[in-house]
Amino acid sequence: MPHLKEARYFAFEPENSEHASKSRKVFPIRTLEQCESLFADVSAETAIGEASPNYLDSLTAATKIRSVLPNVKLIASVRNPVNRIYSLYLMRARSGREKRSFADAFKEGKDEWWLESSFPFENLSRFTSVFPRDRMKIVLFEDLTTTPVARRRGVR
Repeated sequence: MPHLKEARYFAFEPENSEHASKSRKVFPIRTLEQCESLFADVSAETAIGEASPNYLDSLTAATKIRSVLPNVKLIASVRNPVNRIYSLYLMRARSGREKRSFADAFKEGKDEWWLESSFPFENLSRFTSVFPRDRMKIVLFEDLTTTPVARRRGVR
């Protein structure tokens, strides 16, 4: 795994003016060459990879990954939607982006991405439609935190 967590390369859309105007903190890796440089020290590792949770939310990441890395094996970690919604709410509240109570934010925020993206079916469908099932391992985050060794053995 590279030192940079969340490279987000495959979610970056250079033709999207909103993406292009975002800071490097949001999209730190913007070219394939930059992405490849993250793995410059790779020698004889059994597996390499990176972790960018926003790939699941991205409308284009699955097809972009497939075109660049057609034989890649993917691991998707999904959370219980209720736990994820509350966790995202707390993150937004800590950063000052959310001033409402959780109950108010939930009631008033039916169209907000942090609520919509917490239900993984549609997001996972973008990946299962372009990758063969034997190239994907879908794990529940809660299972990883309670039985990490047993779950890791199931990843091939």
